[in-house]
Amino acid sequence: MANNAVIKVIDDTVSIPVSQYAMIFVPDSVNPSIIAFSIDLTTQSIILTFDEAVDVSTFDSLQITFVNSRNYSQLHMLTTAGNLLSIEDWIYIEFLISNEDLQIIKHMEVLATGVNDTYISVTSSLINDLNQNTLNPIRINNALMASSYQRDSISPQLIEFVLNLQEYHLLLTFDEPVKLNTTRPTYISLLSTSDVSTSLTSIYTITGGSFIYSSNKNVIQLNLTPGDIREIKVNPEISSSVFMLFRQNMVQDMSNNPIIALSNNSALIGTIILDAISPALVQFDMNLDKGTLTLTFDDVVSAGSLISQQITLLNTSSLLYSTFYTLNGGTSSSSDGYIIVVNILYTDLNALKGNQALATHVNNTWIVHPRELIQDERGLYVFPHSNIDGIRVTSFTPDITTPVLIRYVIDMNEGIVYLDFSETVKSDTFNVTNILFQSSYMINSSVLFHRLSNQSTHTIDINDVTINITLA
Repeated sequence: MANNAVIKVIDDTVSIPVSQYAMIFVPDSVNPSIIAFSIDLTTQSIILTFDEAVDVSTFDSLQITFVNSRNYSQLHMLTTAGNLLSIEDWIYIEFLISNEDLQIIKHMEVLATGVNDTYISVTSSLINDLNQNTLNPIRINNALMASSYQRDSISPQLIEFVLNLQEYHLLLTFDEPVKLNTTRPTYISLLSTSDVSTSLTSIYTITGGSFIYSSNKNVIQLNLTPGDIREIKVNPEISSSVFMLFRQNMVQDMSNNPIIALSNNSALIGTIILDAISPALVQFDMNLDKGTLTLTFDDVVSAGSLISQQITLLNTSSLLYSTFYTLNGGTSSSSDGYIIVVNILYTDLNALKGNQALATHVNNTWIVHPRELIQDERGLYVFPHSNIDGIRVTSFTPDITTPVLIRYVIDMNEGIVYLDFSETVKSDTFNVTNILFQSSYMINSSVLFHRLSNQSTHTIDINDVTINITLA
């Protein structure tokens, strides 16, 4: 401003008086700032853009926290150092987010699902500039929104599964979080071998069930229906070794990418946890009119292993029971499953009907049995019930069918009439004077009649189905 000439900068060999030095060095003391960032969930890449060159050797990704907004409801601070791709000092830093952190972010349903819920907060220790000035921190209440966002476009994969026959569920483990409400159990099929083309392979398709997350959203637990459990357990091939196939879109990940179908040539082998718990009788119903006992178990049992002679009926469940009856046998046409229907033998049924202190109503009908009553599909015996922990009948249907006289025999030499009925009858209800003999089945004026008098006596047979009348 005073019209003084600028001193020419000359070669170092030329001597310049100290008084003529006009240069003063002011070092950089301005802190660097992040001005933008982009994220790609498919490649796992994050690129940070700074307002000046930074020292890549000072970068620490663990100083980054992802939030879904400045008034955040979900956040995640990176916990595992990712792979740093940038090798030169510059205004850009690119690194790969670790798989561990990526899985955590993916399972958060309102964090990093798009530009509008992808923000970062950073501390001053994230990186330094080339003069070792620390970064201007970004606090959560001023978090920086992503300038570019690429959604995850990779389909999830099932990496393992466990068929738990003891707790009745399938445990499905995926390589990334999946959406519970997109799971379709009917798309899953279990196989006995990996080769679906052979006729020796047994295949069963799941019919339903309920899902819950187990531990994290990478693992889903399918609680199997009783029907599916039954079909799997009675199939010895599947219940000893198991493979899985599933259709396209059996489940979707958090970005709605559908799982790719497992084809016939790529069935996944699974782990089986076998049932080691004995089945137990949990309920029984009695129909005295139809002559059946319906036994309900808490697990699938083998109908062919039933030994009906192990069933005893008591009039009470205590040491003070006054009467009991053990079956002499019984048949069943039930399939393997939770419910076995026993057809009571004719002789046993009549014996029960003739005992007025036993099996006449709910309160005097109890069942006990030893462990040998029945076995499950693995040969485990049923849990026994003794007379002190017997089970009371749940539903009791009394005999409502009228007895029928099915035949009679007259022995004139002995003077005895034998009446055979369809079932047990009560002797004290018998009225001999109601018996009328006639000379013909047709009624006309020539037919002769004779009504028995009360002078005739009667006795009842030991099986209570035959009445013997001694004629007067």
